[in-house]
Amino acid sequence: MPSDLSIECHHPDGKTVSNVETDAWELKASRRGLLNLKTLLYGQPMHDLLKTQLEEADAFYKQLILDFNGEYKESRIYLKAKNFKSSYFMDWQKQIAEVMKSEEVKRDFFLKSVATAHPEHYAMPAYPAGIIETIGEHVARVQVRPDLSVPDFVKAYGDPSYVSIPVTGLMDDDTVLFYVLHEFRDAEDGSGCDIILRLLFPAAAP
Repeated sequence: MPSDLSIECHHPDGKTVSNVETDAWELKASRRGLLNLKTLLYGQPMHDLLKTQLEEADAFYKQLILDFNGEYKESRIYLKAKNFKSSYFMDWQKQIAEVMKSEEVKRDFFLKSVATAHPEHYAMPAYPAGIIETIGEHVARVQVRPDLSVPDFVKAYGDPSYVSIPVTGLMDDDTVLFYVLHEFRDAEDGSGCDIILRLLFPAAAP
């Protein structure tokens, strides 16, 4: 195929379709196709499909925990959300707790909210709360437990000017894999919220 080949798309009125518009159409179609597959594979079919990868991830992370000697390293993301309050996140967490009580509601919540939030959110395992997603280079199943107490050294990472919500990430056998600190600070003028997401992972992680 000639290297100088180019293709232009046009609206019915003759206006050229920009690359941004084309990318948006393709992204919409990709998301629609991915959601269709996640819907068809919801539940046990998805678990069966990922079984080998999940077992490989379990083995990798268990070895990581054996090698880390109790030391963690921090990854950190800073976000600024407009027209958002920390109370919205608190309310969302309460909704998740209710979602887990009904399989039908859980399915609806996953397909409408969790599956669409990231392409590598594959499923919600049968935990009080959890996710099957890609962590690093592995498709992993983890329990996500905001109801568990965390060690003082985890809390020490937090910024005292923020409201902090600690989360413990557990493997399938309840072994601690990581800690998360969700931190929120609402703007005084009500315009939004500053957010820090801290992840404490075993120091032996690549």
